[in-house]
Amino acid sequence: MTTISSSDIMTQYTDRKDKTYEFAKGFDEDGDFVLLSNDGKAFKVQTYQLKAFSPVFLDMLQTCGPDQKQEIELDASEPAVRLFALALKGSSEKSNITELQIIKEAIDLCERYNAPFLGRQLLATIRTNSINLVGKFELLVCASKVDDIFVGSKLLMDSNLEEYYTVSRMSRMSRLPSTWVFAILKALEGSRATRGSISTKYYWLMVSGEFVQIMEEVSGAI
Repeated sequence: MTTISSSDIMTQYTDRKDKTYEFAKGFDEDGDFVLLSNDGKAFKVQTYQLKAFSPVFLDMLQTCGPDQKQEIELDASEPAVRLFALALKGSSEKSNITELQIIKEAIDLCERYNAPFLGRQLLATIRTNSINLVGKFELLVCASKVDDIFVGSKLLMDSNLEEYYTVSRMSRMSRLPSTWVFAILKALEGSRATRGSISTKYYWLMVSGEFVQIMEEVSGAI
């Protein structure tokens, strides 16, 4: 396998079909595998990281021949692939991205390649406070796709999302895995008795805590 080193930095990458891509900023140096976005950007990453976090990539790379070009074209835009690649590198720097579509694209990559840890790493960098109400529910759906209980509990603390957790909104709730729906509704039921005696803030804090406890119990039982 050929290693692309920092001693031979290039600004462009040509794939096996002779299509030219521009290297994305910050991903043009060390790496022995290239991720290609659907809008013309290339990202150098390390195969050992792909193998460590994604069994799909592990199987794929084990079947690659020694003379085969080490690349994959992803059905995602440059910003989404950047989020995925940053998570792969273990970056904990907060992202300025608030566009929901980009975040969903990146999480879909994590789901497609069975890399939930990368999804959780990615979501940890998102500034949830700068995302609107509808976006926060969409983030909850994203969190459920990679089983990110921490981000899920954080979003549950927002009382403005209450309208989504009612029986009349079950069509929206159906977008969540059954274990998440069960845990949310059970947490609401378990906290209902205290609602009138504590502030709204502490009520939703309690719901959030109940949710985490129930999810941990469910995960342990599986």
